[in-house]
Amino acid sequence: RALGAAQAEGVDGVLDAETALAVNGRMPRVPDGTLVYAVGDVHGRADLLEKMHAAILKDALDVPAERKVVVYLGDYVDRGPHSKKVVDLLLERPLAGFERVHLMGNHEAFLIEFLNDLEAGPGWFFNGGLATLASYGIKVGKHDELSYEVLQRIQEELRAKMPDAHRDFYRTLDFSRVE
Repeated sequence: RALGAAQAEGVDGVLDAETALAVNGRMPRVPDGTLVYAVGDVHGRADLLEKMHAAILKDALDVPAERKVVVYLGDYVDRGPHSKKVVDLLLERPLAGFERVHLMGNHEAFLIEFLNDLEAGPGWFFNGGLATLASYGIKVGKHDELSYEVLQRIQEELRAKMPDAHRDFYRTLDFSRVE
């Protein structure tokens, strides 16, 4: 078990890692016979997701496990050029032989909030949302004034161009999961 410098010196009031990570008073653990991979922060990089999937499949061949799970930690969208393709891959090409858990990241929360509230647009755009819009075929000019009318057009266009399967995917994401 690794200790931070403050813990090693016995500084009062600092939580040790075991206490900080405990859930319901117990340290989380993966059950015997279960193999878990965690994938986070894809951020619109379908090329890297495909490479990660290939690496997971190759690695899992060497590990005997009754149950194989891949947990996606959210932030599938924004920043990178292929947010739509990332979601397509997650929905249409799941890893064979693996259970999937898809969690929500703050970037999916930004997207969902914009679908429901125009005022969320500028904050989402600043955090990489423009790349997601572009991946859905929605153009926003660099110098477009983000007036109410422009935000409304973008929101309506996103609603129209986003496949129902994507909308359902975003809306069913959870922030956490406990088994």
